[in-house]
Amino acid sequence: MALPSRFLRTLLGVVLAMGLGLEAAGPASFQEVGHPFIRNYAQKEYQGDFQNWGITQDPRGVVYVANNQGVLEYDGARWRLIPTPRRNVVRSVGVDGSGRVFVGSVGEIGYLEPGPNGASR
Repeated sequence: MALPSRFLRTLLGVVLAMGLGLEAAGPASFQEVGHPFIRNYAQKEYQGDFQNWGITQDPRGVVYVANNQGVLEYDGARWRLIPTPRRNVVRSVGVDGSGRVFVGSVGEIGYLEPGPNGASR
């Protein structure tokens, strides 16, 4: 069944009008200026293994990275390596609603908690 040409013209007009409207609104309403703030960290800086598996951030802004040597903790100024009890590769990290950081490694699962000196373990 063929569609009436009037219908096709109307449909084409609507599609074109929508396209032109989006194009006109897009660049005028959003302009990217400058370069995004990106900082790459070399392995020598974080002192862990070269391979990282996952990343998360707690409510305080501390970053945790699942690394082949353990969990890397970055507070914005310093990196610290938190090894697992069995020194296994850490494959995943995550934070729950209360801010607790969970860690999954080969053959182990657990969470970080403050040790006697206040540092995570």
